[in-house]
Amino acid sequence: MPAHWLPTTGTDMTGVTPRKLPLDAMPAAVATITAWQQAPGQPPVCPLCRAKALTIFDRSARPYTAWFALSCGTCGLDDTITYALGGTATSWS
Repeated sequence: MPAHWLPTTGTDMTGVTPRKLPLDAMPAAVATITAWQQAPGQPPVCPLCRAKALTIFDRSARPYTAWFALSCGTCGLDDTITYALGGTATSWS
């Protein structure tokens, strides 16, 4: 396989380094996801650059985990957010 077909370490297939969500932007990201869930017809606003170019994919495994992939075409945000939901733990023994 030619070397130019392989992605460079730390980049996506286009050679662009994806932008990750900093910890201090997490509350804004969760608020954006909540707004997106409550008004699915409205374009979500990127928690980093505030552009209406955010794509959200819900990959949740309810009722246990909320998991969302966030991608912004303007600033390059490409990250996931996951958090536990309020379910109870099940004993497997």
